[in-house]
Amino acid sequence: MRIKKLFREPITLQSEEVVLRQVQASDMEDLFSMYSNENMFTYRPGMVRKTLAMVEKLIDTMSQEYERKERIYLAVCLSDNPDKVIGIGEIYDIDSRIERATIGYSIDEKYWGKGIATKVVGMMIDFLFREIETNRIEAHVMPENKPSDKVLLKNGMTREGLIRQGAFWNGKGIVDVYQYAILMEDWASFHNKSLEEK
Repeated sequence: MRIKKLFREPITLQSEEVVLRQVQASDMEDLFSMYSNENMFTYRPGMVRKTLAMVEKLIDTMSQEYERKERIYLAVCLSDNPDKVIGIGEIYDIDSRIERATIGYSIDEKYWGKGIATKVVGMMIDFLFREIETNRIEAHVMPENKPSDKVLLKNGMTREGLIRQGAFWNGKGIVDVYQYAILMEDWASFHNKSLEEK
């Protein structure tokens, strides 16, 4: 697993529709639009940020976690407007001993239902397997979050089971979560099958 590559230089991933790049200070207004919306936190950890100053502090925290090699936050943008942030992708809980990483994602409510989350998850999975040589990628979702369940299954992940009262999420406390995962061998098979169907 090539962990050093994760933190060697800022990550930029691009498809025809979506760009993933690291968060910048200039993204503050777009992030405030997202993080000040209570609906964004129905099924995810965290708390509403009611002021620009709170979002500015959040961006500082994102930068510090990257510097400590703990977590990567990727701004989700549409390819035709790479300066406007419409979501966040995350890579965290990186463990070189078992070659594992965990992913998370949030899309601005204005862009729900457009298939963007499915593309974002696919891009992060492809990057982690191809470039970082990860062997296992996990994700955790509240059972009530049916849209995220579909997003992960569409990307070849397996719902491994319900972890009852198995996670502490800021703003929610102790919650039940479904654990999803995909192994390198699963992804290779899923990817080849997808190519054959095209």
